[in-house]
Amino acid sequence: MTHDLYRRPASGQHPPHRADAYKSTVTRSPRKPAIVLPQTLS
Repeated sequence: MTHDLYRRPASGQHPPHRADAYKSTVTRSPRKPAIVLPQTLS
């Protein structure tokens, strides 16, 4: 079994969580970085 079945997306594939040009994203975007959890088959 290979470990690349549950590969995370590469950096830069998704837009940023906060866009200062849009006022709603300033109040609704996360203020702390996401917690990285290891991916497993379970």
